[in-house]
Amino acid sequence: VLVGQIEAGLESAKRAAHYADQAKDRTRIVASRAHYAFALHSAGHRDEARKLFQDAEQQLQLKAHAFLNSIFGHRYRDLMIDSGGFAAAHQHATTALRKGVGRPRLLSSALDKLTIGRADHALTLVAKEEANHPLTAHDGRVAHNQLSEVYDNLLASGRNEYAPLGLLARAAFRRSIGDWSGATRDLDEVEEIAEPGPMRLYLCD
Repeated sequence: VLVGQIEAGLESAKRAAHYADQAKDRTRIVASRAHYAFALHSAGHRDEARKLFQDAEQQLQLKAHAFLNSIFGHRYRDLMIDSGGFAAAHQHATTALRKGVGRPRLLSSALDKLTIGRADHALTLVAKEEANHPLTAHDGRVAHNQLSEVYDNLLASGRNEYAPLGLLARAAFRRSIGDWSGATRDLDEVEEIAEPGPMRLYLCD
């Protein structure tokens, strides 16, 4: 999926989910459903993806874990945001971040904070639009600082495949306040990371 081979990714994820069901291993069932849901979301099948994410969380609840976390939780919340569920995504990420305090989970906490920053930004934009006021740099100062910290943490986690997520979120914020040069720098950096990969999914974004 990341390299842009969406159909192949869908087929692989579907087979993985089938094998996990046969193995009756709950950990693999949860992971395979979350991967399959991510592939479906990437292909534009939001309703099917949402059902699979919800099913994966229900499987976790049988083991006394309330919700998806880390990259699986982030991908579920990404679907929420794309569907307009900003408040739900914010709450999900805030809960995940709170429950993860004290554990060595730099990537997970960075992804939680990324969702919170994106959701805050979206909620602010909605409020400003309803009040017929443009977003200003002052309004989003906290979100900007948060998104910059997220990108630094994603880099520090050593997982370069996730670093463009922070840059894309910060570029979207900078664009919304008219910081065109800042947004351009972020997008240029996304290309530097994604082009050699190749991570075509990020290049499309």
